[in-house]
Amino acid sequence: MTEGRKIRIEKDPRQEIDKPPVPDPEVYQQLLDPAGTLPIVTLVEEPPSDVEYEWKNIKIRNEKDEVVGIILLSNSSWPGTTFIVDIRRFEQHEHQRYGRAAYVALVKQLAEKGMRLVSGNSLSRDALATWEWMVDKGAARLLLHREPNEAAKNYHYSTSLYEII
Repeated sequence: MTEGRKIRIEKDPRQEIDKPPVPDPEVYQQLLDPAGTLPIVTLVEEPPSDVEYEWKNIKIRNEKDEVVGIILLSNSSWPGTTFIVDIRRFEQHEHQRYGRAAYVALVKQLAEKGMRLVSGNSLSRDALATWEWMVDKGAARLLLHREPNEAAKNYHYSTSLYEII
């Protein structure tokens, strides 16, 4: 090793050994939608869309059983976590808060299995706003901050990394 050169190794927060157990799913309901004002959604898992990546394809259905969006999840090599690859609301259902409702339902569903959700590494403006909302409500934390790409219209706007706590 070169004299005077210091190497700093920081602990990766995703690999904490002493993480608390995943809370009861209803804790997330109380944190994120205590008044029950978000729309009611049901998440329906479909057969994998791409076996090579083992993504989970989940349809978001509203109270009328209409498909209002989709979620793609990826298996994670981090113990007890699942990555969100993409979440999309169909255009005719935008601005009805189905995206937030889907995040709440997904976080609760994963908590029932003892799992936590981690953001993907390419967030749209809406996804970034939703993760920041979950941080403000005490349900998520920022793992890695990176400045947003203001030139991006929506997709690939931020590469910050978040995790449900």
